[in-house]
Amino acid sequence: MYEQQITVLGLGAMGSALALSFLKVSLKTHVWNRTVDRPGVRKVVEHGGKFKETIASALEASSLIVICLYDYYSIYAALANTFEQAFRSKTIVNLTNGTPSEARAMSSWMHGRGVSHYFDGGIMNTPEQVGTPYAFAFISGEDEKAFDKISRPLNSIGRLDYLGLEPGAAGLYDSALLAGMYGLFGGTLSAIALLRSQPSNDSSKAPTSKVVADKLIPMLQALLPSLVETAEYFDKQDWRGHTANIGIQEGGLRNVLATCQAEEVDSRLLRAHHELLVRALMEGREMEGMAGLVRDLVKK
Repeated sequence: MYEQQITVLGLGAMGSALALSFLKVSLKTHVWNRTVDRPGVRKVVEHGGKFKETIASALEASSLIVICLYDYYSIYAALANTFEQAFRSKTIVNLTNGTPSEARAMSSWMHGRGVSHYFDGGIMNTPEQVGTPYAFAFISGEDEKAFDKISRPLNSIGRLDYLGLEPGAAGLYDSALLAGMYGLFGGTLSAIALLRSQPSNDSSKAPTSKVVADKLIPMLQALLPSLVETAEYFDKQDWRGHTANIGIQEGGLRNVLATCQAEEVDSRLLRAHHELLVRALMEGREMEGMAGLVRDLVKK
């Protein structure tokens, strides 16, 4: 078990939220940030965080190190001039957003400098949600025994989902979930733009936010089970269609694109999806379910 202290490298919005969550559960928290004069640094220090002037002193302060910087390049830049001795016997938990390949390369780089364990992770919530029931993070890179040792001091962040030995697993899950999120955002932005096109003198026009809250969100909530159904069809490699087959979906999205054109709304966030549907129709796959489109996205 780790001693009741931890080091956090990086005190941006997310890093400072992580440090504050550790302080709330009485972990002695050492912190470092490249720029001292930052709101996150001041807030963490005001709540009892011990600021370290150098990376080396921050690494020396504890055996469990959490990294949350802007990107992986920032990690290499920050640690480039640090002697390898500073890494020895440390456990690194890197919660910087990145890609699976970056995670694998960082794991090799860290182990080459003598760290005991290297975990890569993805935080699936906003800084404001850290430490709440909505917070969770994917963690991968070492065996389950090593994960069990870090889970207790890190549980203040939120739920920790362990994904196994592969360092890139957490990054892959992170990117997959964010892909779903950005797809949702893209559709919502297009919906708001269409609603905005309604004439301002129309007496029936409701505030856009009210339409989103009262109409769009309930509709999306009702459709959520179909996301699981689509994944189940893909797992079974079952492309048979159902009532909402590709032919029907193409017709519906084609009408949305026509409405965007008529209302002078940019439809670029929707066109790529429509192109996939059209290609499937041209291949005679109109009766397939939406899961069939996944085959068109996978390049290997």
